[in-house]
Amino acid sequence: MRLIINSLLLFAGFSVVSPAAFSQDTISAKPSEITYFNTLYSGGLIGKSGLGTTTTFSLINGIRFKSLSLGLGLGYDSYIKKYNDFTGEPGTRWKVMPVFVSLASDIVNVKTNAVFMQLNTGFSKMWVGENTNSAFELTDIKGGLMVNPLIGYRIITDKYSLYFATGYKWQKNQYNYHTIWWSGLENTEVTETMERMILQIGIGIH
Repeated sequence: MRLIINSLLLFAGFSVVSPAAFSQDTISAKPSEITYFNTLYSGGLIGKSGLGTTTTFSLINGIRFKSLSLGLGLGYDSYIKKYNDFTGEPGTRWKVMPVFVSLASDIVNVKTNAVFMQLNTGFSKMWVGENTNSAFELTDIKGGLMVNPLIGYRIITDKYSLYFATGYKWQKNQYNYHTIWWSGLENTEVTETMERMILQIGIGIH
């Protein structure tokens, strides 16, 4: 919860700053009208040593008013978790479907382009893509909270926008596991946090 509050406060602090404070080369404000957009993102989730680089996709649909945008998103992520020799927890490749709210604000305008801050937050459903240790069975998989702050650059044309973004993705998960071949570790409950750097590009219609 503290992570969400800190992310929202950071986002709000950037949002209230005038773009003119960052750059003299700003564009004139567009008419006060609401526009609709949809954007498809793809990229990679970069983990620590041994966790590898996995894929991430998301589709965001929403509305934009001046420099602010609000949308709803649906995504697909893949995570790798190593087998833990010390605790005996099984190694797993997770398939993850996050459903989230996306809030973004342009913070610097450069001619027709913009630097933006974005915060995606919601909840994810998770499935086992691959269990790397067949001695364990995973049950009661619940998924959990997802928080994803980003900073990026948007190139704007008449009909399309191209996005380049980087940030951090924080994903909670909860599940039980037990051994299949012997009765040493029955119904062990695991609550884990998967943390990744994220790099992605996107194309949008506005």
